[in-house]
Amino acid sequence: MENLYFIYGAEDFLVDEAINKIVSRKQAEYEGYIEVARIDVDEVKDEDLETYLEYHSLFALHRVLVFKNPWWLQKGTRKKKGNKNVVDILEPVIKNCSPELTLVFTSVQAHDANPLVKLLSAHGQKIQCSPLSPAKLRQWIQEKAKSNGWALEPEALALVVNSGQDMYYLDNFLQKMFLQEHRNIITRKDVIDQMENRHEIKIFRLSDAVMEGNTSLALQAYHQLVEQGVYPLVFLKVLSGQIINMAKVKYHLEQGHTPVQIEKELGIKGFMLKKLSEKARRFSWQDIETAITRILYADIDFKKSNKDEQLVLEMMIIDLCTKKPAI
Repeated sequence: MENLYFIYGAEDFLVDEAINKIVSRKQAEYEGYIEVARIDVDEVKDEDLETYLEYHSLFALHRVLVFKNPWWLQKGTRKKKGNKNVVDILEPVIKNCSPELTLVFTSVQAHDANPLVKLLSAHGQKIQCSPLSPAKLRQWIQEKAKSNGWALEPEALALVVNSGQDMYYLDNFLQKMFLQEHRNIITRKDVIDQMENRHEIKIFRLSDAVMEGNTSLALQAYHQLVEQGVYPLVFLKVLSGQIINMAKVKYHLEQGHTPVQIEKELGIKGFMLKKLSEKARRFSWQDIETAITRILYADIDFKKSNKDEQLVLEMMIIDLCTKKPAI
């Protein structure tokens, strides 16, 4: 179907690029007379989805609705009995999408067991945005620099490619360098001085993968951090802190508090609050208790046993991703 898309991948830059290509095609097709709406599902009640889907603009020939990383495309989402829910609302729209409407759904992963992912895969176009290989990332950086009249020294280029930063960060870094006057070469010193040491953010990526239940991505992130010399106990501190914060957010959501109220109460802001809210909806209180207990067992193994630290952490990551109780 030419007006139904499911885009998935962990690299936001590439996902947004795919969305922009779809929007550009629709703008050309309708000579600019389109309306683009990006729906934040955290701010929209399930029953209000029908309003967004049925709305007809008076001034646009076509509407593009973008649902980015909605919680109902995640692992473990099930169709509920009784009241009309997201699956009930979206199923007829997905199966018979109006020609006046383009729907774009995105997710970090394609959870094939999810009923909505099954529908989107069967009736729409499925687009995978895989992270760039080191060779392709190198080419992307060089082309971006060249198009701005710049170049990178070989050592500088290698540092940027191997930095582990996401593409949005790299794009912002390059744009900042391009603004400098009277020069057009990025040196090794530039990269060391200007590019932040982002170990903590990379650990948050590991915790994100763990809470997404993505074992392969979590282990990959863990091994990258080990290679960069991050001390194992730092993992436990950040992981436990993330899970505890998710539990706090879950409590406030269940009390019916708004994002503004939660931000004021917990001091967790913006993107981080949104990510924790998404995960809180998928974790039961039993899941949270199991995760904290498993981290506690790993901490005990570190301090009171002679077990290999790397093996302890790898087993903990696998157990957390599969929500396996501590033994």
